[in-house]
Amino acid sequence: MLSKIIENYKSVVKKIDDENVKIVSVSKKQTYEKMNALTKYLETTGGYPIFGESYLQEYEIKLNSLIEPFQSHFIGRLQSNKIKNIVKLFDCIQSVSSSKHLALIDKEAKKIDKIQNVFLQINISKDDSKDGFSQDVINSNFLTNTLKYNNLKIAGLMTITEYYTNREDVRKDFKRMYAIWTGVKEILGSEIELSMGMSRDYDIAVQEGATVIRVGSLIFGERT
Repeated sequence: MLSKIIENYKSVVKKIDDENVKIVSVSKKQTYEKMNALTKYLETTGGYPIFGESYLQEYEIKLNSLIEPFQSHFIGRLQSNKIKNIVKLFDCIQSVSSSKHLALIDKEAKKIDKIQNVFLQINISKDDSKDGFSQDVINSNFLTNTLKYNNLKIAGLMTITEYYTNREDVRKDFKRMYAIWTGVKEILGSEIELSMGMSRDYDIAVQEGATVIRVGSLIFGERT
């Protein structure tokens, strides 16, 4: 079973034309044994995995059993009362969808003398069931205002699109995200990541300019 994970990972990589695209291996509801199998394989290639987790308590339980090296990204819905521990445990928080949470992250990161990488989540599909900033909010005034935070860094943009029956319909959302990302880079004056695309549509996301994709079941198989 563990060898299948390596085969799956290689299959995902084969569909990515750009070797610079980062793969977040979504490991929520997956065992630490599966995660360690991927870590061991990537270490033989000179690399390491980026694990994507959505549930703080689950990740805390697995953490002591994980072998290094790896990075961890929090990709789940943020709750204010859990931000303190999320800041302590994760290298990056991809799912920041409110100014309130930006302030809380900065506050908690300052307490432990950490610069916390964050991605701003954009609700590009205007889907009421999804969190995220409106694309209209991500303007020069908003972005300039984020520079007041000394203990967080805007390291990227992220989106979770509406589920489309015809997967090609997602392309228009990815194109809009790419345009927003280009504008944000100009305003911030720095290179940032663009996280979009999951197991069902990551190949389309890469075609439309994603620098980070989030793939879970295609790598690890069914969740436990």
